[in-house]
Amino acid sequence: MGKRLDDAIGRIVTTLKAEGVWENTILFFISDNGGPLAQSADNTPLTGGKHQDYEGGVRVPSLVCWPAKLKPGESESVVSSLDFRPTVIAATGATALPEKPFGGLDLVPLLRVLTTTASRNLYWCSGSEEGWWAVRPGNWKLVSEKGNIHLFDLGQSAAEEVDLAAEHPDKIAELTALHHTWLAEMSPPISGEGKRYGMEPATEGKPKKPKSERKKNKKKKWREPGTEV
Repeated sequence: MGKRLDDAIGRIVTTLKAEGVWENTILFFISDNGGPLAQSADNTPLTGGKHQDYEGGVRVPSLVCWPAKLKPGESESVVSSLDFRPTVIAATGATALPEKPFGGLDLVPLLRVLTTTASRNLYWCSGSEEGWWAVRPGNWKLVSEKGNIHLFDLGQSAAEEVDLAAEHPDKIAELTALHHTWLAEMSPPISGEGKRYGMEPATEGKPKKPKSERKKNKKKKWREPGTEV
């Protein structure tokens, strides 16, 4: 899979060079999640993996290439795929802006001089069906796994080895309130589930059945061999 992906990216780069636009094209490359534990992925030294909000599930490498404007370098600043759109708008000098503010940041200053990004809050929520949600302001990170609350200081260890929840109930309350405020701005899930594990679903409209039930109740289709659909 890695070989095929590498080959495909190579074809894109070759085409951009052949068209004479390679130097002034911005390429972003990022994985969507950490390795899946169900397939024996090892995200050491990070904890967790795909479908989890621990660092092993959400912390991935990211590459940006813009030969005409950027020099090779490396930064450990925390960025998000949500940053790519405002970055492109700033880089191209576009003036059309959305009615609502972006959830991401313009990374052009960071990419050009490899500074650190401004302090920011990061949020995750998979809805009540999955049961995961998390919030990270700075190095503090609160992770909830179906109501089980964990608190980590990533400045001490990115591996999330020491759970500080019992020692900092005030910090848990603060970060939970922070996540509540953010979540209130989000639209209800189209599944009809609650926004977060333990929350009641939205009352507007008829909630859909949980995904597991929808799969069980799906009708099987059958046709005679050789007939066209």
